[in-house]
Amino acid sequence: MFFLNLGWGEWLIAAGAVSAFTVALYLLDRSRRRQVVSTLRFWTQANQPVQTSRRRMIRQPLSLLLQLAGILLLLLAIAQPRIGNPFSRPGYDVLILDTSAWMSARPLGGRPLIDTARRRAAEWLSAVPAGDRVMLVRADALATPATAFESDRSRVRAAIAASEPGATALDLTGAIQFARRAQSMQHAGGEVAYAGSGRVRNTQDAAVIDGKGLRWINVPDQIENVGLRSASIARSPAENGAWDVLVTTRNYGLRAHTVNLTVGFDHAPVGMRVLTMAPGAEQESAFTVHARQAGLLEARITPGDAFPDDDRAEILIPALPRLQIVVYTAHPEVVRPLLTANALVEAQFRAPEQYKGDNHNVDTIWIDPPAADSPVRVVKTVRDPQGIRWTPEDGLGAGLRARDVKLGAASIFATNPGDIAVASVDDGPVIVARPGKQKTVVIGFDPGAAGTRYQLAIPLVFANILRWINPQAFQHSGVTLQAAGSALAPFPDDGPAEVKRADGTPVPFTVDHHTLHFFSGSRQSIRVITPGREQDYALTLPEMWDTRWYPPVGVIRGLPHGASNGSDAPREVWPWLAILGAACLAAEWMLYARLRRARLKAVPAPVPLRRVS
Repeated sequence: MFFLNLGWGEWLIAAGAVSAFTVALYLLDRSRRRQVVSTLRFWTQANQPVQTSRRRMIRQPLSLLLQLAGILLLLLAIAQPRIGNPFSRPGYDVLILDTSAWMSARPLGGRPLIDTARRRAAEWLSAVPAGDRVMLVRADALATPATAFESDRSRVRAAIAASEPGATALDLTGAIQFARRAQSMQHAGGEVAYAGSGRVRNTQDAAVIDGKGLRWINVPDQIENVGLRSASIARSPAENGAWDVLVTTRNYGLRAHTVNLTVGFDHAPVGMRVLTMAPGAEQESAFTVHARQAGLLEARITPGDAFPDDDRAEILIPALPRLQIVVYTAHPEVVRPLLTANALVEAQFRAPEQYKGDNHNVDTIWIDPPAADSPVRVVKTVRDPQGIRWTPEDGLGAGLRARDVKLGAASIFATNPGDIAVASVDDGPVIVARPGKQKTVVIGFDPGAAGTRYQLAIPLVFANILRWINPQAFQHSGVTLQAAGSALAPFPDDGPAEVKRADGTPVPFTVDHHTLHFFSGSRQSIRVITPGREQDYALTLPEMWDTRWYPPVGVIRGLPHGASNGSDAPREVWPWLAILGAACLAAEWMLYARLRRARLKAVPAPVPLRRVS
């Protein structure tokens, strides 16, 4: 036994001082008695000193012994004695509990794997030496410490019971590295125990693990599973108003399976495929969904299996945006093919005479307007203007570099503040865009003229105008359904990018070699906005493992044999000493405080004195 707070010499000095003081109180205690004397004798002996007698012996030795025992035991508790080797240090053990998405699987319809992992982790905790400190780490794609290094096992058990499966796959290498860094910060050794099934996210994670000081508490998981891997929807380039759907499934089991893959939109069936999949195989299935309105696309695998989380997925297909414009032109047959090639554009062609300045609330395009009815004032008309120039503002002049465009006759406009001169010649602007709630574009020449209709710049001019009026109608958009965790998005340009959640909060990301990387540790929807592209990522599927981890040489398997009380580790005894000391003091008070009170009550009452005459 050794003391933690005091040395043996310090404790003996303190114990001797307290004991001597207590014994002295018993020996030097004065006894007072009430005595009745005659008045004459009182006056006669008034000049003599009062005789007091000191105790020569301890009348209540048991009381003294109880008080001394209680005080000495409390001093021992303050010194904090320990039983064991004073040179041994407590171990710092780390328990890695597998909380990956796979741990919610139910073998043979029973309880989920996480229940077995929690039970086996609690058994390991009971076998850890009593003097060791234990940290619990919940491991999926991230290693999250649930407790600090605790000597109170009840806190660790409560944290184990509160652990639930997450949405990502297991990064076992990162979890073990985190555990060993935590141990190195304590400058002490200990055991790293992993409780799980060993299903890791990729082969590299399983190959670089060092087995030194590692224990594997296996959770058996012989489970057959066929699940959805990913799904993506994009606008069909071959058919307007249609979406191309591509669903990827994988067989995670050890034998071949035949399943039914069904796709529906707003509770209406779209298509079904019967898939026969070999072990470890992936298969892609394509579907086409005709939908202009927003709706819910559902993919389902039947029959179900022991891991139902990846048997069903839902994707919200957005509504196709529509561009409604009114075109004022005297020759609609010239520009009709340019504007109606895209099914998302709904163009109404009207003659210039039908225009009323206060009776339109849609975006408009004017082609060669008459000077009297033009929404932008016409300054003059010129013949064969030269030196056309394009402005790149707001993308209206994007991709236009031609300087020799033959316009024939062209109107020169007078712009107002805020107007955009899309194209200008030496005499002034010939194409003007006016922003506002309802956008207006005025073209001061006839695109169908003999010298103009064959110019390559004219179709690009109209494409830029439509994109400027409604950018969303021409933006490449789609929805990707995949598992939570790490995600990749194409980033072909060097322009600005924005990644945000459904509530608008930003998501950190990096860009490397025209690829945007971001991470989500939970199931949620994330939108990626890049120049000319908007993509929604529904990260609602569980991230699945790719391979099985097989322990290398040096890894200890299973639970420790029998519970260990940690004979070499010091054990605390001060709580019991404090309880015994308090019990001795309480017993002394209960036994002798009553006697003292009874003795005080037994003292006779004073006799009234009578005057002597």
